[in-house]
Amino acid sequence: MKSNRHAAILQLIQQKDISSQGELTQALADAGFNAAQSTISRDIRELGLSLERYPSGLKYVASAKRNLDVLLRESLVSVANAGHTLVIRTRSGMAMAVALALDEMEFQEILGSVAGDDTVLCVARTVEEAEKLVQTLGPTI
Repeated sequence: MKSNRHAAILQLIQQKDISSQGELTQALADAGFNAAQSTISRDIRELGLSLERYPSGLKYVASAKRNLDVLLRESLVSVANAGHTLVIRTRSGMAMAVALALDEMEFQEILGSVAGDDTVLCVARTVEEAEKLVQTLGPTI
């Protein structure tokens, strides 16, 4: 499934310094995702990945904002709040990727989050901030 492959790509480029499509293809294969080079190329474009220079060399990176937009569009089922707590429902297997993207966005309103298989629980500072987050995240569904 495309959304699972996208989540795997985002996780891999955070864990490893991957500097070519060939390396990414191999890392995905090692993770159980077999995809053609043309598919990987399209995934890189859709995820908004870019090669950036670091002291250790070039590596793929993704904008946290872009990650969140793509993951929410492809993974979110619903967003609701119960007081300070946000309940974010995702497609099966996508909650951890969504939680990671939310963490990278560094929302000041979120004190912390816990992810399961298809649900992310986020604790907001106030009820008002939780409601604001529902409005921010909700329109992407």
